[in-house]
Amino acid sequence: MQPDWLKSILDRINHFIGFVPKGRTALENTHFMDLEQLLTALNELFRLEEEAIVVEKLHRYVTDNYENNVRLFARKLIKEIVPIHSELKECSNYKKLLGQKHIAYGFYCQLDSGLEHCHILIKDTEFEEPLYLGLVAFYQSFYGSFYDNEEAIKLLCKYYPKEDYLYENKGDIVSAIFRHITNAGTPSDFGFAYKGIQLIQEHIGNLPLEIIDKLLQSYQLYRIINEKVYRHQIFSIIDHSRMTYDAKRKYKFSYLDSLLLVNNLNRSLPTKYKQNESDYSIWHYMKLEVDLSVDKFELLKDTTDNLYAYWTNSYPEERRFTLNGEVIITISLSADQQQITIRNIKKPVIPVIKAEFKYDDWFLDGYKSLEIEQKLQNFVLGESEVDYHPLTFSLLYLNDYRGVSQQMVDFDHRFTYDMVRNELALSTISPVIPHFYGNKVHSLSCIVGKNGTGKTSTVDFLRGTFFRLIHLIGEYGVPCVKGYVNEADYEAYGILDKGCEFIVAFYLGDQPYYLTNIERVTNTVAEPFDLSAYKNVNQLSKVIYFSNMISVNQDNLYIDEDLSSRDESKEDKVAVAKSLSSFRQADYSESSSFIQKRKTIEASKQKESSLPVVNKDLCYQLAFIGYLTVGNIGTYFDMPAEQVFTLNSVSLGIENVLLTVADSLEDIMGKVQKPFLMAPDAKLEYFSSGQYAKFTFLAKLYWFLEGYQKHIDDFEEIIGTNVFSRDEALLKEETALIFIDEGELYYHPEWQRNYIKTLVDTIRDTVTKSKLQVVITTNSPFIISDILSEDITYLSRDNKSFDRTFGQNIHKLLKDNFFMSYTIGEYSREAIENILGWLHKDSKKENVGKGLGRYFGEPVEHTDYHDKIRCIIDKIGEPVYREKLLDMLYKSKWGKDYRIEELLRQKVELERTIKELQEG
Repeated sequence: MQPDWLKSILDRINHFIGFVPKGRTALENTHFMDLEQLLTALNELFRLEEEAIVVEKLHRYVTDNYENNVRLFARKLIKEIVPIHSELKECSNYKKLLGQKHIAYGFYCQLDSGLEHCHILIKDTEFEEPLYLGLVAFYQSFYGSFYDNEEAIKLLCKYYPKEDYLYENKGDIVSAIFRHITNAGTPSDFGFAYKGIQLIQEHIGNLPLEIIDKLLQSYQLYRIINEKVYRHQIFSIIDHSRMTYDAKRKYKFSYLDSLLLVNNLNRSLPTKYKQNESDYSIWHYMKLEVDLSVDKFELLKDTTDNLYAYWTNSYPEERRFTLNGEVIITISLSADQQQITIRNIKKPVIPVIKAEFKYDDWFLDGYKSLEIEQKLQNFVLGESEVDYHPLTFSLLYLNDYRGVSQQMVDFDHRFTYDMVRNELALSTISPVIPHFYGNKVHSLSCIVGKNGTGKTSTVDFLRGTFFRLIHLIGEYGVPCVKGYVNEADYEAYGILDKGCEFIVAFYLGDQPYYLTNIERVTNTVAEPFDLSAYKNVNQLSKVIYFSNMISVNQDNLYIDEDLSSRDESKEDKVAVAKSLSSFRQADYSESSSFIQKRKTIEASKQKESSLPVVNKDLCYQLAFIGYLTVGNIGTYFDMPAEQVFTLNSVSLGIENVLLTVADSLEDIMGKVQKPFLMAPDAKLEYFSSGQYAKFTFLAKLYWFLEGYQKHIDDFEEIIGTNVFSRDEALLKEETALIFIDEGELYYHPEWQRNYIKTLVDTIRDTVTKSKLQVVITTNSPFIISDILSEDITYLSRDNKSFDRTFGQNIHKLLKDNFFMSYTIGEYSREAIENILGWLHKDSKKENVGKGLGRYFGEPVEHTDYHDKIRCIIDKIGEPVYREKLLDMLYKSKWGKDYRIEELLRQKVELERTIKELQEG
């Protein structure tokens, strides 16, 4: 006979048995089971469910819905069995059940939620070991969403056994943690789990140093070199581990600083040490997919497959470049851990390079700067000056990309592409006026088209896909032969639609290049792009994106990206492409700002949250107020010279901090203080929607062009480092590609009319001396009236030709250049068409009455037709339309009686006038 507690458990299991449809067959006839039989049945249930989960993951579109139900069942089951642990622990199948991965997951979830008795069970190492290893097994196979990644970091680190007896399982533990920790981020990191870094900082110290070592060695080079969020992960692991402070500094040098310097040096080493031109195809900058567990980072092997050139990876305080068995270059950390030294061992006469070692700096932006690149290139090549050839776009042809079909964008009018002949040739457009938009603007291009023709998609290709492909060719070995890349070689990275065709002509300095995935392009005017085309990443220019639009895919605005449905067979290559998404790019769009603010507010609501996040938008705006003058605040925003800005924060309980354009940034920072800069809801008031859109755009543009260079020290003194990336700013001698997607959104027509002048004047008035390439998309005729017709690309399926746009009448631009059938509203056009129908000689009385009734809300009598039609005509604003319709009304059959009356009245007036003249 079953005891009462066993009957209670069986009743509860049957209550939520629907969560395990495949395994429920193992629990038939539960009313006849004893405890041992029940445990056997539960083990069989989870075996069946694991098989079912494997089948689910084979489906084309994979979600975690099925496995989520199994997880829920496991959590429910744990609540029932943990209180009777003492009755169960002697059963032979109990320990096996606790080692089942979903049960182990359910147990640690309940342990973390504070379920009574869980802490008692975990103290028994006999059961703790299978439970923790079951948790490891679960997270090795389960990926889930960002929330699941965060939960994995917490559970795997927080509950690592205090007595470290898992010697044979280190590899599995590391792989499970690494699988999820690489998605850790902050609210500032779009596409990463925003509480992940905080959870690393809180719980990584529970792991032994052996696990920390293996975890750090699991990072691939590409993650560290391309994306700062991975550097933040590594620094957080090191900084919050149990190692000594001296050891932490050595680890940080070894896993971060030295690797970025090595990657930088590797761009010059082939030029210096290659023996012939064919070496370029053999010598790889570094196998960036390799992890940090290797002893050597191989650069070159000779034909006999003997090691030829490599960087060492076995000395924590030094890296050595070895060529044919001889050490040539060393990168070392000084004994006092204050300085990094780079020296040429073979040629001591070459001056050493010294750099300050900053332990707290995990951004490491300085190592990617043009200045450092030039120093390192000089160090290797022995050149006094380094040629700097910045990239500028010349021509883009794009087909079958996110709905874009056979479209051409011409940036500087030097080339043309013949789709029929498949030929890249010189353009026949007459020479452009140099510096037409100012001497700091290399070119200004405008993309126009109906909604859905691909304006935003074209911009996304230029600012994202193209640069990712360049990096994949340069650092990841994607073949590029004579400017041609095959779709099969880059398809796995997921950066382009299948079947998409493109050709891009661009300049590096004065040298034109082209890159395409179209076979057999005929070309005699540009060099085919290859690995040797550029020597440093700064030549690729910074890419800055502005948009006032909120993303069309608004799911990302409110919920974090769901990773459960991704194709894990392509996981590594997709991760490589993901790591390139923000390389030398800054996203200043409103969507990006919205997502960051949402995540910051969510994080601030967590009582246990201790991760400070800076309100960067507010920082941009405060710097901009300090830049504004009494004169340009009226010009830019139609605000009075004495305009007062009000700063409020509900979360701080502080209202009405008053700021004016007369305040310097020093005055402003004295009023604002640090808490405001860290408050996600702190905002300036009061603005109309148009004023706010314009203010935030110009504030971000100012920060990029000048504000960062002038004020970064002021902000870092208050909020610290590792907040504002150098990638988000235009620095000395750099060039940039500025993309503005429908920037006029929310603007009044008069502000749209002034848009180009405001943009050009802002660029002109800042201190930058760089040449900028500007690409905008728009739906506004007010904007294109300030742009030369040759600088406008119309995304259209119609082969139309367009007249001169610069200085053109707005009405004509609307009609001719925006694919509009009419220049009046459709409702008014329909009303005019109706009137024309009513006034036609063949119009029927009943149709006129019915039509007029639509506008007046009641039946209209025949005798009132004239007056009612006249009433509508009088409302028409365009005089030509109005007078013509009135004339037609007078001559219509509805105007005959009225015309007779009008003539009789005129006759009476004329007779009276004649009589008065005769009598006078």
